[in-house]
Amino acid sequence: MDEKQSLQSTSYNLKYSITPKTDFRHKDFILKFQNQSNLKFLKDEQTIKYNGKGYSLIDYATVQSDKSIPLSCSLFYFEIEILNEGNRCEICLGISDKSMVLKKLCGTVNNSFGYCGDGKKYQEDKKEIFGVKFHKNDVVGCGVYLNKKKIFYTINGKFLGYAFENINTFKNVNFFPTVSLHSLNETIRVNFGLENFKFDIEGFYYEENKEKIEKIYQIKNSMEDLEYIIKDFLVYNQYHETFKMFENEISQQDGNKNNNEKKDNNDNKNENINKENDNKNVNENNNNDNKNNENNINNISENNSNNNNINISENNNNNINENNNNINNNNNENNNNINNNNINENNNNNNNKMDIDSIEEINTNSNNENNNYNNDIKILLNQFKTDEEKSKNKEKIIKIENERKEIKKLILNKEYEKSIEFFQKNNEKFKTKIEYKKIILCLIILKYLEYLKNSENYIKLYEYLNNLNKEIWDENLNIFIYNNNDEPYEINLNKISTLICYKDLKQTEYSFFINKNQTEILLNQINELIFQMNNLNAFSILEKIYKQQNLINNVNAAIFNDNEHIIVNNI
Repeated sequence: MDEKQSLQSTSYNLKYSITPKTDFRHKDFILKFQNQSNLKFLKDEQTIKYNGKGYSLIDYATVQSDKSIPLSCSLFYFEIEILNEGNRCEICLGISDKSMVLKKLCGTVNNSFGYCGDGKKYQEDKKEIFGVKFHKNDVVGCGVYLNKKKIFYTINGKFLGYAFENINTFKNVNFFPTVSLHSLNETIRVNFGLENFKFDIEGFYYEENKEKIEKIYQIKNSMEDLEYIIKDFLVYNQYHETFKMFENEISQQDGNKNNNEKKDNNDNKNENINKENDNKNVNENNNNDNKNNENNINNISENNSNNNNINISENNNNNINENNNNINNNNNENNNNINNNNINENNNNNNNKMDIDSIEEINTNSNNENNNYNNDIKILLNQFKTDEEKSKNKEKIIKIENERKEIKKLILNKEYEKSIEFFQKNNEKFKTKIEYKKIILCLIILKYLEYLKNSENYIKLYEYLNNLNKEIWDENLNIFIYNNNDEPYEINLNKISTLICYKDLKQTEYSFFINKNQTEILLNQINELIFQMNNLNAFSILEKIYKQQNLINNVNAAIFNDNEHIIVNNI
């Protein structure tokens, strides 16, 4: 009991919430009962009691969960509470694969790992002392860290450490949470997350990934990054008019910003020139004062030497002072005139410079408008890393963009036959690719949808189906459109051809074929398929971010790898 009392709960100071969002509670997990005679389920499917003999090594009662630990899960955790330790407390918890023998102890069979009531850990029949022994009312936890290939254990909220490491089978083996009982009256209740865990698993996860999580919070996107993401989305989805408007708006904002900076620079220049002229005036006035003082001293000396000519000296002094004052006034007027002339000259120069700059901006804008190398092409070329790759793929990107624009134009004008002919003519070399066939299928279905909107066109549709080229008709080729519940509905030529059996689709469960905007949905699919067919990125950056965020929020799939990047499986 002393070693048990020495263990205190482990607490963690959470600076941030877990990022990405990770839910460690798997409330849909339960223990799976398999008609074991030495095991009894009590009240619910989470509490079990051992009622066997417990004499031999094959008298164990082992039970697994009904589901395996998701391979996309970064960290899986569960706990058991010991309601009765039985005669010897030989309770064991851990994980095992589907080949686990349910009459043996978890940890004594291949691909099984366990920590038992005797304080020892077991792996493939090897045992060694690991932690404390179990007692009644203890809460023991098992954490499976898939991406770190480790298993750790806790007891009463205290972290005991990693019991097993370097488990390479995590990559390709499905493991199940497992509990083994062996002595009479042993009773446990398992908690997969229906109740709060005793151990602070969120805090533990944060501390284990503290540096990586804080690095994510330090990442700041500039306005240029956000502008690029928006442009990338608009180009990928062919919102070309919106793209041009957005670019013009950004250019206008940048132009205003540059003009304000130029105005501020001119104001600073004028202020500096005024200060320089003021300094010159002060220096010249000081020089005049010094001259006056010298004249006065000379006069005083003459007076002292010629006592008989006092009146004459006084007159001379008065005349000299008056002359000096006149000279000072003239100098000041001249300085003011010079200062004003300098300011006017400077302002004229600045005005001329601004006019030249304005002309340059106008010329630049006109050149941009006449530039054949469109900015949307530049966006798509950015998926190539080097300038050499960009130059090599420039013609390819231009061809793809022209093709996408032309197909979109034909589809919006409901010229489906022409769109098929245009696509086939320009992509003969891709004829065997699955993407090529799917694009043709999308274009054919668009034509079907147009016919289906009016029952009078059913005869035309029937004739069209019969005249379809056998090379186009592929029964195994499927695409998706969306029903009224926004659920993907898989269709092919066989399925859609059966729709002509209905007199009015509007009155059937298939009304979504004509009520929803399937044209836009199929057009988006065509866009993606054109990119895929040419081995290019099929989604914009914004769409990738959305898909990843969606997955992180709804599935526990955020895994930090050794390279400090987020890995998201099954996008």
